[in-house]
Amino acid sequence: MLVVLVVLLLLEMIVLRPLRQLARLTDRVRFEEDTRVPAPLTRRQDEIGRLAQAFNHLLAFQRRRTHSLVQLSQHDPLTGLANRRLFDRRLARALDEARHEARPVAMLMIDIDHFKAYNDHYGHPAGDVCLKRVAQAMQASLAAPGYLLARTGGEEFSILMPGADLATARQQAETVRAAVKALGIEHGTAPHGDVVTISLGLAVSTPTEPLAPGALCAAADAALYTAKRTGRNRIAASPMPA
Repeated sequence: MLVVLVVLLLLEMIVLRPLRQLARLTDRVRFEEDTRVPAPLTRRQDEIGRLAQAFNHLLAFQRRRTHSLVQLSQHDPLTGLANRRLFDRRLARALDEARHEARPVAMLMIDIDHFKAYNDHYGHPAGDVCLKRVAQAMQASLAAPGYLLARTGGEEFSILMPGADLATARQQAETVRAAVKALGIEHGTAPHGDVVTISLGLAVSTPTEPLAPGALCAAADAALYTAKRTGRNRIAASPMPA
């Protein structure tokens, strides 16, 4: 009986307890978290140790795969910029934080002028190259690391500027506009000028008159329409609340 008890105790300590640890870990594991098999299990020089090491490798692989899928779901495949889904989420978060911190949030809505005519004349492959070059120029011109540039439509882009007031946002808008024009991308079919340009609509949510995400987007879109209606290659700002 004593021998049997000793054998059962060793079996419990060496085999059954480690296996239960692994089982509990698999029950509660979340691939996005930094979950790892306990080091004592992975250092074992037996089948349980090899199983624990293999499980750690599986966790690491699944985390990388999940991260890649998240990146794909949040970014535009052509330009590499954030897409509308990510922009909308960041916009809602920025406005929520701004309400608590009593600070402004500015937004730019941007459209490449006469892009359909550009595509029709030069072809869609050239249009894709144009989109990527414009996106790169705008990204390089952002003044603060917290600003987010996103492709939110075919030839439409948006910039989120947490903490930017009207003057700061207007200066950033002019920098972006000038950067795109300075590319000198030929646009022989443009009614005005001979290079690719952009129009920009600017709106600001202020601490005294905070706007919901939809209202801020609508204000920026209305300002963009004004910029396009009054000649393009320019910036129009939504009227500030009195």
